[in-house]
Formats: sequence, structure tokens, C-alpha cells
Amino acid sequence: MRLVLASDTHTKHRHLGDLPRGKYLLYAGDCLASGNIIELMSFVNWLTEQAPRFDRVIMVAGNHDVAFQTYPNLARRLLTQVPNLTYLEDSGTQLDEGFNVWGSPWTEKYQGWAFNREPGKEMDTGWKLVPEDTHILLTHSPAKGILDPGPNNKKIGCARLARRLGPKGNLKSVRLHVFGHSHDGYGQEVHNGVLHVNAALCNAKSFPTKEPIVIDYPDRPLDEAAQEV
Repeated sequence: MRLVLASDTHTKHRHLGDLPRGKYLLYAGDCLASGNIIELMSFVNWLTEQAPRFDRVIMVAGNHDVAFQTYPNLARRLLTQVPNLTYLEDSGTQLDEGFNVWGSPWTEKYQGWAFNREPGKEMDTGWKLVPEDTHILLTHSPAKGILDPGPNNKKIGCARLARRLGPKGNLKSVRLHVFGHSHDGYGQEVHNGVLHVNAALCNAKSFPTKEPIVIDYPDRPLDEAAQEV
């Protein structure tokens, strides 16, 4: 099945043109910039135009998507305008092919944005909710040390998430982790049999300079270990 992966458009969605066609669109958060409802209405209008290119659209919020946390009922009501959209917030869904998807918006605390938690145990409260039979993990946060460069060479991913996806973690069924947040981390890497995809489309100046990432999943049997980088 063809997946189209995108994240971090920060209200610049109109600059993307039409998205590539695929079975599913997975969007990993930060559709907004300042995070207000007006911005969300614009994103919803654009996503409504793009939705017919997919069987389903699945998305999570990010730290700039303040409206989702401040006005959750209104934000969710606006999203119902998008055909076949599933919004995940520490919740899951199943694809037609039987693959389980879990979505979470949390990132480590930074400048008082939305869906922030303190590093460590507080961040882990969200990751503890991820079912062990999850195949595709859709988060805004990267796992620490994987495609997560931030300002001043700081790694901005979550160490607790990295632990759960690592060789000693409990998320053994995850084979695809889609995220954003780090604008300079765009790309793909395989670690511990998990394909990590940073789909952040904006550069450090929050202008979209990258293309949505298109992958065919799974490209190999789920029980076949991928080569670790």
C-alpha cells in the first residue's frame, strides 16, 4: 500500500500544490504556525481538497497546533469537514489491510507550546499507552538521536520514545515510525528494524522546501528484520 507522509507545513500548505496520490496520507503534526482557529480553518479547506487523492487521511497534532489543545471540541468539529479523516491523540486506528496505527502529539517541553511535557517520566506517560501490537507509530516527536537535529546542535527527540523503540523496548511490532518536529531532520533511517521517517516539509525558516515522502509499506514481510544503520 502506498503511503504519503507529510508534517510541519506551518500554514504554508498552499505552496505544496497537489499532494502525490496514495492509499493513505499520514500527517505528523504542526499544520499551524501561531496555532489559532483561523489558521486551522485554512488548513482544513486545503486538506478537504486533497483528501480525495487518498482512501483515508490520518493525522496527529504538533506543538504549534495550539488550537487542538485550547479548543479541542471546535478543532475536532472543523476536522469532520475533511472526508475520511481520522484524528489521533493518544489513540489508534486500523487500516483496511489490518495494520494497527497509533498516534500521539507530545513533544518535550519547549517555550510553552502545545502538547508539551517534561522530559523523562512525564513524556513516558504517553508512550506507555502505545499498544504492543502497533505496526505504524505516528507521532510529532522523533525518537532521540534519530533524525532530530535542533538549534545549537541539540537533539530534540525523546529519549523515552527511543528506549521503547530500541532493542530493549516493548514496541517490538512497530516497523514504521513517522514524525516531524525537527525541520532539519528530514529523511529516512532504519534502526532496530524500524523505518524512521522525518516528514517535516519546512526548513528552519518555516518555509516548505521539501517534498512529501512516498513509501510502499510494507516493502518486506513484517517479521523480516530490516538492516540497522
